[in-house]
Amino acid sequence: MLKRMRYISELAEDLGPGEIERIGRLAAEANEKDQITGMLVASGKLFFQIIEGPEDAIDRLWARISRDPRHRNMLVLAEERGDLPRLCPEWGMRQVDLDAGGQRRDNALRTILKVIHSQRAVMDELMCTLEESVWHGLLEADASAAKASS
Repeated sequence: MLKRMRYISELAEDLGPGEIERIGRLAAEANEKDQITGMLVASGKLFFQIIEGPEDAIDRLWARISRDPRHRNMLVLAEERGDLPRLCPEWGMRQVDLDAGGQRRDNALRTILKVIHSQRAVMDELMCTLEESVWHGLLEADASAAKASS
């Protein structure tokens, strides 16, 4: 069974083009033995990545990625399992540095990544507000119920 994950993360520090290339090359080498394929897109301090392969191998890889101090504000965009065709069958880890090119297409992709990343902050704020509202509502309901029973 194939598992595919898509996520965006923010880099804790700026990485130069050479470092991004090195990350992609090392990932491709490591992924080959685990039958993992994927794509890594870098734009400024943002990464977008697709990883796909056997479920247990993806789970191990995700655990390593999640602990990597170079990432923060990780947002899983999608997770799929099943009899899926690979999106990146030929790539152990294809890397694309959008900052290295100047094509109009790259500008659109950079904008898409920035908007998705900024929406995470909005979602986090909405979740906190929802949790706080529900929490206060439950406390008020408990207080009203206690008052009514006394």
